[in-house]
This record gives sequence, C-alpha cells and structure tokens, in this order.
Amino acid sequence: MWEFYTDGVNAVAPDIGRRESVRQFAQALLVSVVVVCVFAGISMALHHSWEQRLAEEGRQAGSAELMTIRQNLFLLMSGQRMFTALLGQRIEESIEGTHGPSLSDLSSYLAYEAETSPSFLYATIARDGKVIDQYPLFDGHSVGFDLSLLPQWKEHILALTSNDTVSLDGPIYDEGGGCYLVSRYLLTWGGEIWGLLTLHYDFRLFLSQIGIDELPSEYRYSFNFTHPGGEETYHWGEDIDEERAVMMEASYSFLSWQMRLVPKGEWAGHGMARTLFAVMGLFISLLMGLFAFLWMRHYQRIERHSVTDSLTGLLNRRQFSRELERECNKKRAFAISLMDIDDFKEINDTWGHLDGDEVLLQLVGRMKESVRMSDTIARFGGDEFIILLRDCYSASFVERLHQALSPFEVTIKGETVRLELSMGVAFYPLDATDADMLVKIADHRMYHAKMEGKGRVCVYSELGS
Repeated sequence: MWEFYTDGVNAVAPDIGRRESVRQFAQALLVSVVVVCVFAGISMALHHSWEQRLAEEGRQAGSAELMTIRQNLFLLMSGQRMFTALLGQRIEESIEGTHGPSLSDLSSYLAYEAETSPSFLYATIARDGKVIDQYPLFDGHSVGFDLSLLPQWKEHILALTSNDTVSLDGPIYDEGGGCYLVSRYLLTWGGEIWGLLTLHYDFRLFLSQIGIDELPSEYRYSFNFTHPGGEETYHWGEDIDEERAVMMEASYSFLSWQMRLVPKGEWAGHGMARTLFAVMGLFISLLMGLFAFLWMRHYQRIERHSVTDSLTGLLNRRQFSRELERECNKKRAFAISLMDIDDFKEINDTWGHLDGDEVLLQLVGRMKESVRMSDTIARFGGDEFIILLRDCYSASFVERLHQALSPFEVTIKGETVRLELSMGVAFYPLDATDADMLVKIADHRMYHAKMEGKGRVCVYSELGS
C-alpha cells in the first residue's frame, strides 16, 4: 500500500464548512444581542430624548423589514439560480450530437421545483434562437418561438452567451401581458455552445414567496422592479414619495429593485413602544442569524452535491474535468488512470444493484488506501473510476497501483467474490497535452486492456505514443 490518501471530496471541505457556518451563526447572534442590549440601555438612560429615539427605532424597524425582504429575495433567487444550473447540467449530460434533449425526461426535477417554488410555471430549451422544447405545456413561449423577438435579446440573452453563466432576468412580459422572472442557463456540449435553458416564474407569486404580503399591517410600502437597459417595470404596493420613507435599492444579475416603506401613522409610537421595539429588534436579530445560518448550510450542501458523486462522495466527472484542465495548465508531468470492474454487469444481474453499489463502495475504500495523498480520485460513470496521479512519470509506477487494486475480493451476502480491474493509462505530456485527449487515450487503452484478456493495465496502444 502507498502512504495515505486524501480524496477529491476534500476540496469541498464539508467539515470546515460546517464549522464555519456555526461560527458565523454564533457571531451574528452575539452581535445582534449586544446591539439590542446597548441600544436598550442607552434608551433608558436618555429618557428625555425617547421620542426621537423611538422615531429612529421605528425607521430602523422599517429598514429591518426591508432587509428581511431583501435577504429572502437573494435566498430565493440564489436557490433558483442553483437549481437552473443543476437542471442545465443534467440536460447537458443527455445531449447527443444534434439530437436535442427532452424536458419531459427530466419531469421529476421540474415537478420538485414546482412543489417547492409555487411561482414556477414552465421551462423551455432553445437552440439557434428558437424554442425547441417546452415543459409543462404553457401559453408562454411555445415551441417555435423566436427569442430574437424579445426586447431584451441583445442586451441580456446575447450577453449571457458571452459571459457563459446563469442569469436571472425580469420583469419580462409576454404577448398576453403575463409578467415573468426568468432564469437562464447556457447549454454547452463538446466545449461549444449548444443552446439555452430558460425557467419561467410568475412574478406576482414570486413576490408573494419572499413575504411581501406578510409585512405588518401598520406599514405602507412600494416595490418597483426594473429591467435594466429597457422600459419594463413591475410595481407592487402604493405610490410612496414621502421624504420620511425608508428606502433600499439592490440588484441581482439582470434584476434591479427599489423598496420604500412608511408607517400608516408616525414612526414614533407611545411610551411602551420602546420596550416593544427592543423585543422586536432582538427577535428579528435572532431570526436573521438563524436564517443566515440555514441559508449557508443549504448553499454548502448544494455546492457539495454539484461537485461530488452522490454514492461514493468522490469528485464527479464534471469537476474532475476542471481539475484535469488546471493540472494541464501547470505544465508538470502527471498521469491519469481510467479503470473499471471487469464483468461488473454480472454482479448487478446476479445480486442486484444495491449489492452492486456496495461493491463500488468497497472498491473506493480500497483505492483510498492505495493511492497517495497528492492524488485525486473521481467517479467517471457507472463502474468506471479515474485517478489523477501527480508527478507520475513511469509505467512501473502505475503497474504497482494496479497490482495493489487488482484482483480484489468482496463479500456479498456472506459469499466471497473475486473481481479484477482493467486499467488504461495516459501520460502528460508524453501522450498529449490536452485534457480531453488524455482522457480519450486512457479510455482507449482501458478497452484495449479488456480485449487483451481483462484484469490488465495498458500504458500503450495504437492511439497515443
């Protein structure tokens, strides 16, 4: 066995992330309690100025309400953005050349989004500027719709094409007067732009989700959402131009909004309002601290799942490709080893997929014990795994790794089963300097090893030096 192992999932550092989340939550809670206590003490000590202080507290409470709405907006839109990216990645995995993927095949994802986000309406896939798929059926931008007819085509959709990112945009109006918030994801395949995924959300229901309808009844409010670079706006609430209103402006992606809030009476209430506002301030501080902590945990969980394999906890294929690209850019010698279990289908057919998953986990444990701390393992798909072997120059180095892994024995329902691995290896820069070509060579050599009798390692074939 070779030294120790640190697998690819450590790049996500879940334990560190959890400790950091707890620390930030505790810090936010402490600051909130200290501020509230100090403010209450000063208010009681300076009783003669209580009216001015109550008025200031009232404005701060109004600002806190707007801040909560703002936090809800960012949280909800961040969730939509991450879901769009996740759905886009699943679509990219199903793209086969010119054959377009079907949203109906991903209906479980869309059904989950509709269940957790009531404002979700429908999704579309567009290619070459025209909608080619829609799910579920909706009287919006149906199949055949030309996206270049949209007023925001040049400023926003083409801008997304150049930035290669996920965007949120709104308000967007259709021909029927419907108003949407849209989330867009640039679909790529083979390293090139393939099309555009768009998720449509009902703007009115979206605002209800962030709690605007739940603002205390003693306030009057005005929310104006503006489409940057265009004339589209969406107004919610009353027209408020009073100087005493508290105001907050913010923006996210292609969405900008302005919020104003005033009380129906005066900012300063009766004498008991001092205590009530202190209690309210403490409650809001605690709530916002807890809300931030839960949001961070949710974000870390989504981020971790986006780069790791759900079964093994190793890096997934997409994240490994990024690691491989970065390693190529360092211009230092390394090798990649692509392997799979010979005749693994017989395991699934004989024992079932649950026991097949257990075999994979046992293999992962064996690999963790056999590679070095500097190496990175990823699940490439099915029973295929790939290892990035840094500072690896020779075939003997890889052959010793293969000897450490194959053959290996696993126990299934009390029965010992002997399994072997076929491995294909590619060296940088000897075989290639391009990440995709290195993977292609390793894949070719792995199947060459299978054709030579399985349970072998191949470091040479007609593809690559």
